[in-house]
Amino acid sequence: MKITIIGAGYVGLSLAMLLSSDNEVTIVDKDEKKIEMINDGVSPLRVSDIIKAFAENKDSIIATSSIEEPLINADLIIIAVSTDFNNELNRFELHNVESIINVAYQVNTNATIVIKSTIPVGFTNEICHKYNGTSNLLYCPEFLREGKSLHDNLYPSRIIIGTKTGDLRNAEKASAFADVLKQSVLSDNVQVLFMGYSEAESVKLFSNAFLALRVAFFNELDMFAETKGFNTKEIIEGVCLDSRIGMFYNNPSFGYGGYCLPKDTKQLLADFDVIPHDVISAIVSSNQKRKEYIVHRIISLSDKIKLEKKLDNVVIGVYRLVMKSHSANCRYSSVIDVIYELLRLNYSLVIFEPCDIDFSLWHNVRISENEDEFKKSVDIIIANRYDDNLTDFEGVVYTRDIFFRD
Repeated sequence: MKITIIGAGYVGLSLAMLLSSDNEVTIVDKDEKKIEMINDGVSPLRVSDIIKAFAENKDSIIATSSIEEPLINADLIIIAVSTDFNNELNRFELHNVESIINVAYQVNTNATIVIKSTIPVGFTNEICHKYNGTSNLLYCPEFLREGKSLHDNLYPSRIIIGTKTGDLRNAEKASAFADVLKQSVLSDNVQVLFMGYSEAESVKLFSNAFLALRVAFFNELDMFAETKGFNTKEIIEGVCLDSRIGMFYNNPSFGYGGYCLPKDTKQLLADFDVIPHDVISAIVSSNQKRKEYIVHRIISLSDKIKLEKKLDNVVIGVYRLVMKSHSANCRYSSVIDVIYELLRLNYSLVIFEPCDIDFSLWHNVRISENEDEFKKSVDIIIANRYDDNLTDFEGVVYTRDIFFRD
């Protein structure tokens, strides 16, 4: 089968690696540097499982920045471009998804089009109606963890496929697409759920909202414990040994972040509109208050060090911008919001981040790529996730990483 995937990010690239073992896969992206690296057999993403897969299958994917020809020749078109949240519109930015679908329908009326990008509830139905009730459209949300995108494609927790209710031809296309995925995954008996477009869109947003809820819950537990001088770890362990709760996804942080949870919770909140949504609203609000709390604790600690050491100025070191230990992605990291607030309050900061990140917007911040020099230049280090490399730091390390894991 000829498959064209639009978007060479974490979703698109890991999916391309998954499907290339049994199909002819072309991946399209406007980033020429990414295209060159993929065609040279080098992963453009610093994700260990994808890097390994590229090393083992250098010639399995064709990459191009030209979109029309790959769409014309495709049996299956998968859209995996980003959909950022526009705060002014109170909705995802969808023009990229819409423009790709428009081109696809102009040049290829037979291909099955699968939307992988995260979208608002009701969007697939809107597109279906726009193109005269087409039977060619499916929605298939992704459920990938940051840093483990290929693994989660190979061993999916479930496969959700949104379909046009009551359309037999669309149901046949959905079944055929499910077979393509099942042929490539390594999980035995992975469960496939077929449902309506809006139900599938809701599954994606509510899944991420629940994950955000867990993060917010344990962060509030941590605020309670830290403020009262209690042992956070002991409380969490006591709570989570209840099998109904579980000892997972419970490690406190500076707040939930990354590319998905912040924007998806906002979009779900917008989709509720006039429907009561106290819990969903509280998730978003709680995360903002968590970051404000973290800033307050850092300032209190900084003032204490300044007084004890009789310093004129305390330099705060930020150890890594990334959200997770084994990730190279810092998009919408909660650490960044903490940094912005500290800068607004005129605190002196130095950032250590070895990943290739665009620092052009960080005008008033020193950037250090040398870890030893970084440690020598700061009085206190803040770290969303602790690292063993910090054990030799002679100053204070502030983190809420209780379990030393993501």
